[in-house]
Amino acid sequence: MINDPIREGLAKGWLHIDASQLGKDAVLEADVCIIGTGAGGGIAADVLSDTGLKVVMIEEGMLSSAPTLKFWRERFGLTELTDEHMAGWFKLAESLLNITDWSVPPNENNAVLERGGNKLGIKVEHIRRNVKGCYNLGYCGMGCPTNAKQSMLVTTIPAALSRGAVLV
Repeated sequence: MINDPIREGLAKGWLHIDASQLGKDAVLEADVCIIGTGAGGGIAADVLSDTGLKVVMIEEGMLSSAPTLKFWRERFGLTELTDEHMAGWFKLAESLLNITDWSVPPNENNAVLERGGNKLGIKVEHIRRNVKGCYNLGYCGMGCPTNAKQSMLVTTIPAALSRGAVLV
């Protein structure tokens, strides 16, 4: 039986608010409001809630299972967000999300792609992955059926919600 961290957490009382059900004058109080629960927002919620701050996460999507830095620098003038400046934070993120080299041979889906790339003379490399206890089934692109992929939905968001953060 595969654990469903979302269902288990909601049963434990995680604070999840469907914004479509909020009234016009709803008020939420927090020390920190985080917009977006992707890698940056999820990790920020995890780290800040761990310090005892009251965190509200606002996410556009439903609760279910380096070009960015350049964009932020150019669009918003955040010139300090260089690869060098962010290296320590990226290292922390890799640790929190269990990003490591692929430790098993590729499954047949990926082996076919590798053989094809090699035959066509395309450089093929193995990526570092955020997995823990991977069954190597080959369904990563459709959502991990075993929750081995260490996405925000099974790592940082549940950790923050378990500490009392609110997800809207």
